[in-house]
Amino acid sequence: AGLVEPLTGLRLLELARGRPAQAVPPLERALKLAPEQAGTEARFALAQALWAAAPERPRALTLAQRALEDWRHLGHGARVAEVSRWLESRR
Repeated sequence: AGLVEPLTGLRLLELARGRPAQAVPPLERALKLAPEQAGTEARFALAQALWAAAPERPRALTLAQRALEDWRHLGHGARVAEVSRWLESRR
């Protein structure tokens, strides 16, 4: 679980560089290693990378929807709003 945050952080760097496809492998690994709550962050990060990389957009929406449900259940209002906006802009 100690690798989850650095792997998720790589997504920001790769997306900022305009290389979403390079963000996917570390995020897939982070999602596998993450405990459930940390997995929510990795799940949404992976959804963003998959969407930007384009070939797996249906999976991206599924991951984002799951992150939304997790954050709603945990009472993280700001994250719920962020993911809701992200999903709305892609439907």
